[in-house]
Amino acid sequence: MKGNRITLKDVAEACSYTVNTVSRALRDDPRLPPATRTKIRQTAVTMGYIRNSLASTLRSGKSGNVAVTFRDEVSYPVMLALEEKHIAIPRDISIVSFDHLRGEIPYLPRLTSIYADGESVAVHGVRLLLNRIADRSLPPQVTVLPVRLFDEGTTAPPVKS
Repeated sequence: MKGNRITLKDVAEACSYTVNTVSRALRDDPRLPPATRTKIRQTAVTMGYIRNSLASTLRSGKSGNVAVTFRDEVSYPVMLALEEKHIAIPRDISIVSFDHLRGEIPYLPRLTSIYADGESVAVHGVRLLLNRIADRSLPPQVTVLPVRLFDEGTTAPPVKS
């Protein structure tokens, strides 16, 4: 087990199957007997296994068009993992985040990001919450806030196949 995260290898060891068989069972591969798929899926659920779609994409050697993260702190390890797999940003995959920490910490790597002023988000969020507390019959509200795009070169148009 890596840290607290349950991996395919952990599930494979618990079931006495190979990692490949566990992977196929979790993808519901019809070539495996139904009883095997069921046993493996039940073990994975019991252990708390959660599929890591980014890791799956990297292992397959196929990159998606874009990785979107909600925190810059998540983007930087993703960028390093992609670099280790020789997946070029933005040629093979685009990365975009929602923090723009580079505006506050200029030595961070370049990362295309979308930025909404935190104070504005907080003020609108508190206002919506207080209105909802005062009148629980209010329908859900949608508020569109202004954002800024900081194009730092980690996005590109999709590659035409």
